[in-house]
Amino acid sequence: MRSSFTHISAFVALSHAAVTLLDPSDYLDLGVDADDNALAADYENPGATYQTIAITGPHYFFDNETTLARETYTVDQNDTSVIVITEESNIDMTYIDVIKNGYASSLNQASFYGANAAINVANASVSYIDHSNITTRNGAANIYAYGTNTTVVVTNTDLYSSGPLLGGIRSSAFAGDGPAGYLHISDSVAHTAERGSAIFYALGEAYATNVVGIADHSPGLFSDGGQKSAFDNVDFTAGLLAGTVLFCSQPRETGASLSFIQILATMINTISGILVVANSSRITPEFDYFAGAEYSSYVLPAIVDIAVSSSELEGDLVTYNGSSITWTLGD
Repeated sequence: MRSSFTHISAFVALSHAAVTLLDPSDYLDLGVDADDNALAADYENPGATYQTIAITGPHYFFDNETTLARETYTVDQNDTSVIVITEESNIDMTYIDVIKNGYASSLNQASFYGANAAINVANASVSYIDHSNITTRNGAANIYAYGTNTTVVVTNTDLYSSGPLLGGIRSSAFAGDGPAGYLHISDSVAHTAERGSAIFYALGEAYATNVVGIADHSPGLFSDGGQKSAFDNVDFTAGLLAGTVLFCSQPRETGASLSFIQILATMINTISGILVVANSSRITPEFDYFAGAEYSSYVLPAIVDIAVSSSELEGDLVTYNGSSITWTLGD
């Protein structure tokens, strides 16, 4: 199901928040990615869920404060990041190009700790990324935020990812895992090419303003558990499963929120005609469909509360297997 989400601040013209749209073909040879996108992640051997691979890279900042500017940083190695920022570092990056090639040998290491991400920011570090290009292949994540008080602020930056998804859905353009990191993205463009690679993977808090995202074979957002995502003046196009997906990989939690679910001045276009689905289902490891209770009997029904104001929406509300949707209209 292909979906397009456009969320516009109430009564504010789009011209107030311009985003320069760059197609990856403007600066990349996308033809070389065909074989990369045809590969499949190794779900049979995902690796340990505790950290076994050190997060490392040629540009490693430990308890440091500096600025990277007008340089190109590259790596072509497995299990290796390009830039690693850790232990309360404060690193600004402006007008840089980051190019990451090479696979992660363990899906779980890439998923839970950001091994092999182009830029890994962790352990209460802060990073500002501005006017930059970040390109990853072989399923590597672009920007990964990990740990309490870790914050990444991205502006005027474009990202591109190809290759098989790693760690499930962490080969997203903007990703974070627990302990939760915080992502603030504005005036930027993101494009992911392969199945399961969302524009945002939220385990923590994700904020986006003036962002255009195209996920060729994925939802625009995956949010796991009681996380918070707030999107203002964004345009996301999702190419598989749904526009956005909120789920719990562990027993059902409460408190998840998404600004699309508190819908204000928003347009949602769906070819399927389905606006919202609530179900007791899970996504298969291959990320090709929503599996039912026959796949995982422990999955509980979904409980969804939606508030809509100043919007014009059309589509079906669908509930399965004891799930519920509470629908509130205002203005």
